[in-house]
Amino acid sequence: MTAVPTATVTLSGDGTIYNSLKLSEAARVARVINENLLDRVKLFGGIAQMTGIDGVKLAVGIAYQDLVSETVPHVDNLEVYVPLDLAMKFAEADITSQQLIDGSTVLLNGNRVQVSLLVSG
Repeated sequence: MTAVPTATVTLSGDGTIYNSLKLSEAARVARVINENLLDRVKLFGGIAQMTGIDGVKLAVGIAYQDLVSETVPHVDNLEVYVPLDLAMKFAEADITSQQLIDGSTVLLNGNRVQVSLLVSG
């Protein structure tokens, strides 16, 4: 089986330590995707098309902490594998952000997860 060429882009965190008492894991993932990754999918999708790769992997750490009882934050590792065809459709506004995520592979700490981008808290 031939490996599919994918560009990996490791992003720095947004500098936020999310309060785990206010935002669930699902809400943190949805927020990071909505606020930090969707615009980058459009950007890197165009680059991927020019370089002949078949997709983009975006990786970012999500820091969180129980701000009442913990003194050291934890970090979840989020990886989103976006096929090039979906990235291009998203960039051209032919699909929604939810359709993009539903067609992508989303891993949180190495486990595949389903993400609702409507989760707010």
